[in-house]
Amino acid sequence: MNYDKFIKTEKYLIRKTLQKADLVTVSSEALQKQAEKIGLIKNKARMIHFGIDLDIFRKKLLKSTRQPMDKIIFCPRTIGPIYNIDILILAFATIAEKDKNIRLALLENIADENYLLEIEKLIIKYNLVDKVIFWTKVDNRRMVDYYNQAEVIVSISSSDGCSVSFLEAMACEKKIVATDLPYIQEWKNGKNLWQVPVRNVEATIIAISGALRYPLSKWQKLGEANRRMVAEKAEINNNFEKLNKFYQSLI
Repeated sequence: MNYDKFIKTEKYLIRKTLQKADLVTVSSEALQKQAEKIGLIKNKARMIHFGIDLDIFRKKLLKSTRQPMDKIIFCPRTIGPIYNIDILILAFATIAEKDKNIRLALLENIADENYLLEIEKLIIKYNLVDKVIFWTKVDNRRMVDYYNQAEVIVSISSSDGCSVSFLEAMACEKKIVATDLPYIQEWKNGKNLWQVPVRNVEATIIAISGALRYPLSKWQKLGEANRRMVAEKAEINNNFEKLNKFYQSLI
């Protein structure tokens, strides 16, 4: 939440709401610190990560429908300016020049039609029409197949509290390239993901290329460790029980 971008009336309402709340749930330590900075009383915050259904989001072996040599980079984020799809397209253009068997898959989830037009113009400008795929927005049981078709998952938003798609990708044991936002640091464990500065094309090229080159045989243990982290912190049923206990304590 970028509090500074709100108008004066919105800031007042947010501050008063936080000050008067009996309990506030937060999805990351970074979000909690921001809420406390605005006006939330410290002992009224409770950590509840977004719940991930680990029975659905898991590593799967799929029958491939693509060319045997194709590698897919998948961005599961909405097509809107905050998610920096334009930066991803620019980075992918360079990567695709060096690797003819690479594809970029975007989710057909449009938040801003004008921004989509900008993305389409970039795709045409860099001759990527045959290399960029738009996957239809689907429910979770089909979404997991999108993750599992991909070699690398990319989430390079400018701002976020804690991304559900980031946690879903971790649960699927995928290699992940993400911006170095504060909440990402809470999930960082050695070399378990690739981080880039916000809106940095060159760093994004390097990170995605590095993730693509990283051997799957070496990645296996890191991917499994990522899934265990999600199981410990963000499993949906456990988190629902925690939330219910917090609610019961108020009534």
